[in-house]
Amino acid sequence: MSKEKKTEKGFVTIEKFEMEDGTIMEIERTNPDPDTIDMLTAMSYIVEAVRGNGLSVSEYEDTVPFINGIMKRQNLSYLQVIYMTIIAERGDSYNSFVNVQQIASYMGCNNLELMTYLNEFEDMVKRGILIKNSNHYGRQGYKLSEPFFKSLQNNETYQQESLACKNMVEFFNHFYSFTHRRYLEEMSTGLMLDNVHRLMEENKDLPYVKALKKYEFSPMVELIVCHFCRHLFLGEESVLHLDNLSFLYDSDREKSEFEWEMRMGNHYLLKKRLVEYACQDGFESRFEFKLALNVRKKLLKGFSLQGEEQATSTLIDCHKIAEKKLFFSNDIDKRIENVNDIIKEENYRNICVRLKKKGLRQGVACLFYGSPGTGKTESVLQLARQSGRNIRRIAHFAG
Repeated sequence: MSKEKKTEKGFVTIEKFEMEDGTIMEIERTNPDPDTIDMLTAMSYIVEAVRGNGLSVSEYEDTVPFINGIMKRQNLSYLQVIYMTIIAERGDSYNSFVNVQQIASYMGCNNLELMTYLNEFEDMVKRGILIKNSNHYGRQGYKLSEPFFKSLQNNETYQQESLACKNMVEFFNHFYSFTHRRYLEEMSTGLMLDNVHRLMEENKDLPYVKALKKYEFSPMVELIVCHFCRHLFLGEESVLHLDNLSFLYDSDREKSEFEWEMRMGNHYLLKKRLVEYACQDGFESRFEFKLALNVRKKLLKGFSLQGEEQATSTLIDCHKIAEKKLFFSNDIDKRIENVNDIIKEENYRNICVRLKKKGLRQGVACLFYGSPGTGKTESVLQLARQSGRNIRRIAHFAG
């Protein structure tokens, strides 16, 4: 026989038992008031109740008031409260990832039962309540986001963080937080795009966003261009390796297609001259890229890299140099052929390695001399065309 009464500390259940000698023993059990209890304490009751009891509500109906309380305060479904509670318990608050198999094992049900409710997890990921790691030992792992856990600690309703920014530094720091989580495989490409879209929408009046939107890029191209701009603006890095771009794709197929198109020059970014190949040791690199100067000037007005050369218009593309036949004496032909052999990529790199080992300056300098019109400039142009090296013309004025 039992009866219940409400006190300041919660509900007190008084149970009476008749002993063998006829005496009556009373046992009081205090159950906290679901309307006033803090959320972390309510979760401690829930996590014990659901251990080994599967998905059957009847097995832990005593905790239903606690579950309902969190549902209302955090706008979660019944199952989301349970899953979130187990993830907090098994994942050491918000420090470790917990996979579906671990949750199923804790609840005493099979994996397939939980798999039918994965949409409950994904909804919490989209809302910033959970962080998902798709590479958690071959399984999808989840952990509480730090902002959501802080809301539980403070016994407050969780509000998704505002992305409104006062300046470009704040904007690119927000952007970096999304791409970095993608790099750590804590965010899918789709979710990263959703977050970047929200970032753009909340900052549509920023000059950078206005300039970017004028291009009318597809979401993925817009993200990649923004990725270049972020490296330029925050890190003064103008050249990005292909690996520093392809990680933005979580699909192996899409990643391979992107890498192939970039290397072959067939990607939209290269076809539209938004991005160009970078040069390494004077050779065009098919694995390194930089934002085209005209695009950078439109998007990042007034921004310049420290120590950057201003005379970029003097760069001559080796692929645009017309082939010409030059006629020299046998002695001059041999000298030019020697230079051509030295600056071939493999030979040039070997020379630089040997110079470095000896502690000498790396590189090759050649002096072409002769009267005007004897073919000095044209010889250099043809050497550049044959070796695949671009040329920078530097004007020299005698003082």
